[in-house]
This record gives sequence, structure tokens and C-alpha cells, in this order.
Amino acid sequence: MRGAMDKVKNYTSNKQKLDEFSMVFYNNLLTLGPSLVLMVCFGELRTLPLQPAWQSGGFLGALAVSCLLGFFISFASLWFLSTTTPTIFSLVGSLNKVPLAFIGMVLFHDPTTPSNIAAICIGLVAGVFFARAKSGGGK
Repeated sequence: MRGAMDKVKNYTSNKQKLDEFSMVFYNNLLTLGPSLVLMVCFGELRTLPLQPAWQSGGFLGALAVSCLLGFFISFASLWFLSTTTPTIFSLVGSLNKVPLAFIGMVLFHDPTTPSNIAAICIGLVAGVFFARAKSGGGK
């Protein structure tokens, strides 16, 4: 079975596989159209240039950092997907919520209930079983 990244080369003009940088660029470029349509539909396109935040250096700096972080997160996600299978990519995306849930419970003083603890434990056990099965340890 061909990898997800190899399927893209069928749609390029020279039938070459796109590198991660190109894929991030085109992925971000493709989001501009729907974003502009939504901005027009909700009336934000007219009011956006009038916002006082555009005069703030702190806002512009935060905007630039946010854009760079978004680019690098997309790049890291596509790089990871190109080096592994979609199943593992999806599992890692799901399993990263387990420590976040625990940290959220601690930081926000969320009361621990049996269902909270059970959900975290199920997520951890599922991750361990998958890792053992994938590494061949479950033979």
C-alpha cells in the first residue's frame, strides 16, 4: 500500500513527491479561501482593518509568533505523518490528550471522579497495549 504522501505526487504537474515544506505551504494557502468566505459572511472583513489592535506592537508581535508556531506545528505534523503510518499518527494524536487531561485536572482543581480516572487509565492502557503489539512484544 502506498503512503499518504506518495498519493499527492499523482496530482503534481511533474509527478514528483512534494516535500513537507511545500505541503505546509499549499495546506495553509488552501485555508485562505474558506477563511475569507467566512469573514465576508459574518461581516468581519469590513471591520477587521478598523480594529485598534492593529496599532499595537504587542498584538503584531503575538500575531507573528502565532503564525510561525502554526507553520511549524503543521510542518511537524506533516513530517511525522510522512515518517509513520496514519494509524500511529492518529493514535499519537489521541494519546496526547491523556496527559493533558491529567494536567488539566491538577491545574484547574477539577474534582477527580471515578469516570475521570477511568478514562485516563483506559487511555494509558490502550497506549501501552498498542505499543507492545506494534513492537512485537505481544507475541
